[in-house]
Amino acid sequence: MTLHSPSQDPVQEWGEEEEDGAVFGITLRREPVPPSSDAAELSTAFGFVQYHTVKVRRLKAATLERLVTHLLDPKHQEPDFIRVFLSTHRAFTSTSTLIELLTLPPVIRLWLEEYSEDFHEPPQYESLRLLCMHLRHRLCFRRLAQTAATLLKSESASQHSSESLQQEPRDQEDGGETSTKEEDKHSFMDFPVREIAEQLTRLDSDLFVRVVPFHCLGCVWSQRDKKENRNLAPTVRATISQFNAVTNRVITSLLCPSSPAQRARIIERWIAVAQVRCRQLKNFSSLRAILSALQSNAVYRLKKTWAAVSRSANYLNMLRILCFPQWSSHTDYQHVNTWLGFCPQSFSGGVVPYLGTYLTVLTMLDTALTDTVEGGLINFEKRRREFEILSQIRQLQTSCSRYSLPVNPHITAWLQAHTLLTDQESYELSRDLEPPVDPCPTSPNSWSSRLLTKKLAL
Repeated sequence: MTLHSPSQDPVQEWGEEEEDGAVFGITLRREPVPPSSDAAELSTAFGFVQYHTVKVRRLKAATLERLVTHLLDPKHQEPDFIRVFLSTHRAFTSTSTLIELLTLPPVIRLWLEEYSEDFHEPPQYESLRLLCMHLRHRLCFRRLAQTAATLLKSESASQHSSESLQQEPRDQEDGGETSTKEEDKHSFMDFPVREIAEQLTRLDSDLFVRVVPFHCLGCVWSQRDKKENRNLAPTVRATISQFNAVTNRVITSLLCPSSPAQRARIIERWIAVAQVRCRQLKNFSSLRAILSALQSNAVYRLKKTWAAVSRSANYLNMLRILCFPQWSSHTDYQHVNTWLGFCPQSFSGGVVPYLGTYLTVLTMLDTALTDTVEGGLINFEKRRREFEILSQIRQLQTSCSRYSLPVNPHITAWLQAHTLLTDQESYELSRDLEPPVDPCPTSPNSWSSRLLTKKLAL
């Protein structure tokens, strides 16, 4: 037991300890000792506090069996170990395998209540049925068996409802097409800026709260382009599709008017939607989508149009700095904390983040850290780092419940009822509106080298 100045670092990394099938990181933590009356007078007089050193073990790597043993031993596990394990376990084992290994009711209850997406396997729900059967065999799991059965019933009903919606009568579809044609009569300039931003925020937040955090992991998302993974991470894909749809809608609305002055007024209004309302609503997804559209090659090259934009409304540079700070070009793991520092998880009220930031950081983590360490042990320290990011996503999803935005069917229909243009189509339309001044008319067309690389590069 020693005396230390309060300014000294109370935590010190000491090293590692290896056991059969596990590696523990050791931290020495100094904790204050409740002082006696004499020690209290000494501490007050000289500014010193009496401490004792506590040895803290943190599981860094282990076999699956040792991880589960640690999971079932609450006396020796570190804070948040259960949540880290349940949030990331599908990266190193299957749900069915884990069901066979788990025997602690509180862990299973937490799994069912907070991580039920692990059991979303339509149409048969094999893992959930296996869990129900597993729980029925033991008396102490009777209540949990009822909880699992209720979840299975709810999932099955949801699946049946989804199939019914997909098989609606054809006449209802035809009615929808008529409604869409009516909405096409509305002009973007007819809608108030505030209501446009509110509808974008409502659509974005509804999709973001449905995102399954596990699907954002680099080991999952990085596999999305393989043929066998076309249906991988559908909730993440839906969010990205919405981002790209907003970007495309901004571009198409700008390329419709024939005069530069008309296009300039539309640019001013989209800037107002982004700056005045999306930023106030903390909808950083649509804010960035709008800016991406304004910086796309098809729009940015319209010099006559930009010349007609009012200087008082030209916030483009400020918005660009907001959404694309200098450090956003960094691609190494050392800048992860700085990158996430831009993400608005500390805001009060509802927040819709730009999901691409989290996907990029998680992909960087997956690339920088190995899945296993020496001896084939599961690198659980990697899962802890990933959990830090996933927990931020969950917190932001909770914040979205604070939005209470009205539905405007006319604006919603206008946002959703449009023809998607490819980069080539939008660029060619842009060239028709403002033909390029080519100092060498006989030179080959090089539009492809100037196209925007990708509206959402992840």
